[in-house]
Amino acid sequence: MAGRKGRVCQKHQEPLKLFCIDDEALICVICDRSKEHRDHKTVPLEEVSQEYKDRFCDCLEKLKEEREKILACKADVVKESQDLLKQTTEEKQEMVAKFRELHSFLEEQEKLLLTQMEEVEKEVAKNRDQHLVKLSEALSSVDSLMQEMEEKCQQLATEHLWDARSTLLK
Repeated sequence: MAGRKGRVCQKHQEPLKLFCIDDEALICVICDRSKEHRDHKTVPLEEVSQEYKDRFCDCLEKLKEEREKILACKADVVKESQDLLKQTTEEKQEMVAKFRELHSFLEEQEKLLLTQMEEVEKEVAKNRDQHLVKLSEALSSVDSLMQEMEEKCQQLATEHLWDARSTLLK
């Protein structure tokens, strides 16, 4: 307050020695008698100075406490956020590992199934080829018999009856 004792009223250029409690403002002795402050409670500056200083100190203590609470909340938020980010990162890594494992398993299953399908394809082709050989042989035999029968049909009666029994038994 030492720096403020030298202050003067802007209206009257008088030293500010009184404090108007109603307006909570410094005033000079002339302002104290004016209409504006006549019905207000005023006290000498020295009387109220310590009271307001104590109020300011109380307010400062409350603000410090509030600041500490805010800093504690901020620290909690930061810690919670870090914990959640750590948990998320761990879960993400776990998920990536599981998906890699699944991809690997599926690739192995795909190779196994493709190998099995290739074996089935080979077996089907082998069976087909065996059946085609047998059918080709049967077809060739039938073609041969048909040709022989056509020739018999063209022969004279005595000629085709000569070996009729052996031809029909074929």
